[in-house]
Amino acid sequence: VDGVRAHEAARRGAPLALEARPMVVYEVDDVTPGTFEGADGRAPAIHGRLLVRKGTYIRSLAALVGEQVGVPCHLGALNRTACGVTRGDHPKLLRPTGSPPPEESGEAGQGDPAPTKRKPRGWRLSVGGDRESQRATVLAGMCVPWPLLPVESVLATGPFEAEFERLGHGQRLGPNSALGRVLAPWAGAEDGVAELPKSANRASEATAEADLCAVVVAAEDRPELPAAIVVRIEPSGRICPDRVIRR
Repeated sequence: VDGVRAHEAARRGAPLALEARPMVVYEVDDVTPGTFEGADGRAPAIHGRLLVRKGTYIRSLAALVGEQVGVPCHLGALNRTACGVTRGDHPKLLRPTGSPPPEESGEAGQGDPAPTKRKPRGWRLSVGGDRESQRATVLAGMCVPWPLLPVESVLATGPFEAEFERLGHGQRLGPNSALGRVLAPWAGAEDGVAELPKSANRASEATAEADLCAVVVAAEDRPELPAAIVVRIEPSGRICPDRVIRR
């Protein structure tokens, strides 16, 4: 709120008014009664698994459940098992180890200046090893981003290689080009809607009034080539480079 975390303002006793916002909960499963061991001892708890949309605050949802049943309620623990298409058991998910922040020095002695109150330092995460091994570990754990985008992606192999270089130089491709045929222009499609071919990552729908976007990805790691090129597919089927993504 105005650049300040809501919980920090609340702990300082500052007036705080949080505007209501919509939340979407798709599923609630495995709801079981249990207990939670907190700082004030053991308390009754409810465990469950939720499938929610982005922007859903589980802490606020827990408080709302308490309001509905008429008892004080708050979130005791939260374990995120998935985010989008990435699940917690994904083999490439990084699991860094955490070390607690260093303890502050003791109280000031007689005649020493009073210690200044500083914001506590946070935890430090590490994947171990020196900088080069850390870099290799992080890169190995990263997923290829192109299939995760909400647009079609095509790998520039075979007949697409030369056309990829042309796109990188700002040239446009006609509807009869190799990429133009694969990206299936929707001009003249029934009801103004066309479906991309099954060879693409996922089918998309677009009206004839708007251009469809796609990503052409370089097949080789060459310094003179960009990593990928975002293209627009006009209703006529012409492929136009829109944005070049450098390495």
